[in-house]
Amino acid sequence: MVLNASKTKSIVFGSKHSVRPKPQLELWIKGVTIEQIEEAKLLGIALDGQLSWSSHVDKVVVKMGRGMSVIKIFSAFLTQKSTVLVVQALVLSHIDYCPVIWSSAAKQYLAKMHLAQNRAARLALNCTNRTNINNMHASLSWLRVEER
Repeated sequence: MVLNASKTKSIVFGSKHSVRPKPQLELWIKGVTIEQIEEAKLLGIALDGQLSWSSHVDKVVVKMGRGMSVIKIFSAFLTQKSTVLVVQALVLSHIDYCPVIWSSAAKQYLAKMHLAQNRAARLALNCTNRTNINNMHASLSWLRVEER
């Protein structure tokens, strides 16, 4: 395999304690210094040095929020059934991509995604904040983030 030195990056993986202070690698390929980064994106998954999933979850929640804001603008022109389908396509698809990482994510990160999923359910059913979230998920037949 031939590496393109201008596109190659390096990252150090480890726990907070094992990589403190951050080790500085000095790597070269054919005289070109390889840049060391704190976070990498691989197949749409954001990996940080501690593999904590915090940055990935934050990015997924932002993407979900963008999708919900677009849907909210156009929801007046959609039926409830089509709104549910659009929410599933533009919002929940971000949760469904590579769900294996959610099994190792901390509960605090899953809670952020769960809140975003609850907002999506409210949007899909046009419900208020006081509506029981369990009833909404049951009527939509959606699996919660932890169950996916």
